[in-house]
Amino acid sequence: MLRYRAKSSKDTNDTILAEIPDVPGAVTYGEDREEALLRAPNAIETVLIGYAKAKGIPVVDCAAGERKHELAEEDLAKTKITQGVFLILVGRAEAPIWDVGSNHHLERKRPYVNHYSFHILDLQWGHITIKISGHPPFPAQVILNGHEYVACKVRKARTGYRPKRASI
Repeated sequence: MLRYRAKSSKDTNDTILAEIPDVPGAVTYGEDREEALLRAPNAIETVLIGYAKAKGIPVVDCAAGERKHELAEEDLAKTKITQGVFLILVGRAEAPIWDVGSNHHLERKRPYVNHYSFHILDLQWGHITIKISGHPPFPAQVILNGHEYVACKVRKARTGYRPKRASI
């Protein structure tokens, strides 16, 4: 499970600041520590999206039902990036979260929250995807394709083999 450590401190205007040291620039505030921490995912998102845009990595909001892997394959065919993140797709999906109810008890809910699919070119694995929920506890999936892995190994061995189809 992905966890970010947060440091909180009192601000000069009597609000509480929450800083996420592992994500430089991710700082937010609230009337109390809990409110500041609830805003932390938005601060992390703002920093990551800003970083992607500064590096020229497209960030695409996807509609429900869009075939995200097909969008990534289209972008992969055009990208100039040869290694690292080449595309970030943002979609909404259900995610399990815990919320404090009006009776101050924890309640499990399944609202729709942003999920981020980081499409990456890796020298060993080819096109891989890391999908992360934008809400604590930030569950993540790593999606690897065995065909891509074999194709990378073949290219590295320089056998000259070329698949007849898109996949081996």
